[in-house]
Amino acid sequence: MSMNRLLSLHLTCLVIVSVFLLLAVAGHRLLAQEAAGADAEGLVLNGDAAAGKAVYRKHCVSCHGERGDGRGPEAEQLYPPPRNYQDPGVMAKLTDEFIYTIIKDGGGAVGKSAQMESWSEILSDREIRDVGAFIRTFAKTSEQDE
Repeated sequence: MSMNRLLSLHLTCLVIVSVFLLLAVAGHRLLAQEAAGADAEGLVLNGDAAAGKAVYRKHCVSCHGERGDGRGPEAEQLYPPPRNYQDPGVMAKLTDEFIYTIIKDGGGAVGKSAQMESWSEILSDREIRDVGAFIRTFAKTSEQDE
């Protein structure tokens, strides 16, 4: 078999595998949205921020910090650093669906750092929604402090 023919076959296989991977990721996201109760406008957290505070303190403080500033005890070892939830400009751009998905499926699921692990095996759907609602309070508190 000629080198050009072999290269062409490899390239064709690469394209086919890439298409299947893209379809699998898209399908997974649609199933995740459906399972999470997303509607046409996207998922709404509808979480209990007070309940989310306990979940946050137990599972999130080590990286994101007690005050949500991204300066937890483990943060220095992470690159990129954890998100600063106190920044109202940044938080305003994050949809509830994004927050839910990154907590549930990890950073890689939304194109962010894979160091943000998936919590789907540890937290229930309700806990994910609650901690997401609590995370939103950091930016609101920060705006009031200014």
